Amino acid sequence: MKQEDWVVLAAIGQPHGVSGRVKIKSFTDPEDDFATHPNLAYEDGSKPKLTITGHTQGMVIVEIEGITDRNQAALLRGRTLGIPRQAMPELTEANRYYIHDLIGMQVIRTDSSLFGTVTDVVNYGAGDILEIQREQSTKELYAFTNATFPKIDSPQRRITI
Repeated sequence: MKQEDWVVLAAIGQPHGVSGRVKIKSFTDPEDDFATHPNLAYEDGSKPKLTITGHTQGMVIVEIEGITDRNQAALLRGRTLGIPRQAMPELTEANRYYIHDLIGMQVIRTDSSLFGTVTDVVNYGAGDILEIQREQSTKELYAFTNATFPKIDSPQRRITI
């Protein structure tokens, strides 16, 4: 499946304990929502059976059917869980969007001049950060806050900085 047809909902982190449970970083709101999607799969298309057993440090603790010890759990670290883009529910509320849809949007200044293009959305634990390709061929990182980006125009695919 092409990357643009796939939406990552969560990423598997380190093992939690010795029984095979793992910590998962969720990219959904609410954070447990990723586990409710019937089409949830690994990037290779295989579908795991998950049971949420707890939460810790902003992570969801999950038991994965068939994973019974810490060594097996460690092999899953870095794998992503997602769904096909066409399985995503359509957003009907104003000012709602999928983070993935920000990639490729033009970033404009308040005077409507071009500032750059969003190339990635990353999160190192303190909040979402937009990676913006500037006109001068440099990439810069900006905290994705309402103060920095006061307007997101999804239909026009533009963000005001």
